[in-house]
Amino acid sequence: MEKMELTAIEAQILERSANLDITRRRRIMVLISAGLYGFVLIAFASLTQSWQYVLAVSLAYIAITCFEKVAYANGVLVYKSVIQKLCIRIEELVASEDSLGSQ
Repeated sequence: MEKMELTAIEAQILERSANLDITRRRRIMVLISAGLYGFVLIAFASLTQSWQYVLAVSLAYIAITCFEKVAYANGVLVYKSVIQKLCIRIEELVASEDSLGSQ
């Protein structure tokens, strides 16, 4: 792994890639947050009868969702970086095997 020159975040992602519990936990949290948003939106709409509160809750949800999407996109970029480095390392290993085999 040292020859691949992974950054700290790439090494952490690679170590966690086999841990499916993290993915399951994230999926559950997304479902809980969506359900909670729906509940809060319905509660505000029925209790206050005011579009301003509904708008404020909706804008807060949009901000949170935007943050989640940016964090997801950053995660995807790190995964792509790790994959590229792994491919380069595999190519180096195959090339060194080929050069040893041809001697």
